[in-house]
Amino acid sequence: MKPQAESLRVPCHRPFAFAAWALFVLSFFLPSFDNAWGWQCAIMIQYYWPGVWEGKLACIHLVLLNFANLFMLVSPWFILRWTGGPRLFRWLRRGSAASLFLTAALMLEFGKDIGDLRIGYFVWVFSFGLLAASLVRGAVGIPLHRAIAN
Repeated sequence: MKPQAESLRVPCHRPFAFAAWALFVLSFFLPSFDNAWGWQCAIMIQYYWPGVWEGKLACIHLVLLNFANLFMLVSPWFILRWTGGPRLFRWLRRGSAASLFLTAALMLEFGKDIGDLRIGYFVWVFSFGLLAASLVRGAVGIPLHRAIAN
C-alpha cells in the first residue's frame, strides 16, 4: 500500500495576505479609471467579450483580468482553510505572480492615456503585489522546506 502524503497548511505571511485582501476590497470603492469606480470597471469588462472572439489582444487582456480577480477572491480559502503539499504552494505562487503581471501590465495597454488611471487602479495592483509577497519564501520567515515539513 502506497503511503499518503501529509497534508500541510500553506506557508504564508498572513499580515501581508490580510492587507492584500483589505486593499483589494477597498480598491473597488475608489475611483479607478477616468470617472469610473473600481466595481464599475470590473463590470465593464464584460463588454470586451466580442473583441476576444475577434482576436483583439487588448480585449483578451482585459477579460483575463476576471481570472486575476477570481484568484484574489478564492485565495483566502486556499491560504486559510486548505491544506496541501508543496505542489499547491507552487501553484498559489504561480497564480499570484500571473495575477500581478496581468494587473500591472494593464498600464501598458493605456500608453499615452495612462493619466486616465486613478488611485483605485494602483491600490488594486498593489493588493496583488502584497498577496504575491505574502507567498514569497523569505516573507514567511522560515525556509520553505521547514515550513512545509511542519
